[in-house]
Amino acid sequence: MPGCNGMIYTKEAEKRLNVCPECDHHFYVSATQRIAQVLDEGTFDEWDAELMPTDPLKFADKKAYAERLKAEQKRTGLRDAAMTGSGMIRARRVAFAVTDSAFIMGSMGSVVGEKLCRCVERATEQKLR
Repeated sequence: MPGCNGMIYTKEAEKRLNVCPECDHHFYVSATQRIAQVLDEGTFDEWDAELMPTDPLKFADKKAYAERLKAEQKRTGLRDAAMTGSGMIRARRVAFAVTDSAFIMGSMGSVVGEKLCRCVERATEQKLR
């Protein structure tokens, strides 16, 4: 197990953005937690949430990719590994993209790539930072 295994209060770790106050170990942070940590409260406007991954190559490993996707969606409650959108940081509108490692370790499937590409295009069009 990484970190010092010391006893710490959850609220103390959360106050430090999920970093152990004893040894500076960084705990898992979900995409939604990261959005809350970085963006001004209540300002995130998600883009392309309806995009769903597909399996055009019919990729198969120990488990078919289509089955793996369904299992990951059920397990995590996420459609895919990436969340993109706009929000505010200190009252300045920004484009924001984050991946969640809980969903197939945040790997880049078709939707992740598409969302990141669209995010950059919108940020450029809207002159966002």
